[in-house]
Amino acid sequence: MTCGWCRSTPPGFDRARSFGEYRGALAQSIRKFKYNGHRLLAPTLGGMITAADRQWLDEVEATLVIPVPLHPTRLRERGFNQAVDLARPVARERELPLTVDAVARIRDTAPQFGLTVVQRKQNVKGAFAAKKPELLQDQTIILVDDVMTTGATAAECCRTLKDAGAKMVAVLTLARTT
Repeated sequence: MTCGWCRSTPPGFDRARSFGEYRGALAQSIRKFKYNGHRLLAPTLGGMITAADRQWLDEVEATLVIPVPLHPTRLRERGFNQAVDLARPVARERELPLTVDAVARIRDTAPQFGLTVVQRKQNVKGAFAAKKPELLQDQTIILVDDVMTTGATAAECCRTLKDAGAKMVAVLTLARTT
């Protein structure tokens, strides 16, 4: 089912699926994992996202798994990229390459939290670049991130992947805001 927003403003991705809604225990776990460095939650959250992949994206014959990249400044601050930790079990279960260096976040964007839809789109516009476009040519990609709110980050990252030659991009997130 396509949401109303995607019907009125088609995103850069071909489909998007999430394990659950960003609320309650799932939201708390994601916040602890992402902002408080509770990486011991990674196996549990990884199990959830692979379950979503099996249930919702099983028909996608992907060739690569790519996590949404962090800017190097944010990576140094946080110490890890939560999207990499979530993408790793998806790639392992699908027996696909986990590609972390084909696309990069080249602009240190402000956090998306609290921004309007228009501000979010503007915030991430031009934030990504294909660093190894030869790895993306004719690929069917599963792009992994932790949370999708408006889809602005995913759409901009997907635009970059497709401009570099990706054939299809499905977005897989742990949670989706409603």
